[in-house]
Amino acid sequence: QGSLEDYLEGLELGLAMYHATMHFKGNQYIALEGDGAFVETWVVGYHMEAPGSPLDHLKLGLRYRDEVVRIGSDWKISRREAVLQWHTGPFPRPALGEPPYPRKRHKSRE
Repeated sequence: QGSLEDYLEGLELGLAMYHATMHFKGNQYIALEGDGAFVETWVVGYHMEAPGSPLDHLKLGLRYRDEVVRIGSDWKISRREAVLQWHTGPFPRPALGEPPYPRKRHKSRE
């Protein structure tokens, strides 16, 4: 829920709590209808804790259920629903205070 800006800010803050993350996008279903489409993508996400963290790594399986629209020659996501299928490790991640290992801002955001 909320604006794209709020979502991106929350996403960036959430990911900064992990030492590293990796997301694999796999099987995908696409239903085209003119200049719109429904896209469902299966995702496996790995969220690694820093060495010495008292928490287990978080691994999860999701389905992204996206509504997309064609704008010129590009396709843009107009709505996304992330549906949790399974997870191992703490979810949501408990707040333990500021981590001693915050990730630096990515150069693409500077």
